[in-house]
Amino acid sequence: MPPVIRVPYRVTVQVLKSDSTVRPDAALTLTNISTGDSVSFTADTNGRVAYDLANLPNGYLEGDRISVKQTKSHDNMEYFIAADGDET
Repeated sequence: MPPVIRVPYRVTVQVLKSDSTVRPDAALTLTNISTGDSVSFTADTNGRVAYDLANLPNGYLEGDRISVKQTKSHDNMEYFIAADGDET
């Protein structure tokens, strides 16, 4: 198994309503699908939240899938951590 990465990798999300206005104080859960690690957040008044994946209990590996879901909503965003550090 490859070593866990502890290099900072900041994920930033902004929650918007269907009319493109911000959703302040939205409750979100970020999950590393590969490890099952989850962290819950409340977005700020601009609907934003940021988290460094290196702070997950089991860190992250290149290729891990990261899911960000809004609590009490079916909306979700999923990111793939690419080898070069770019989001896809």
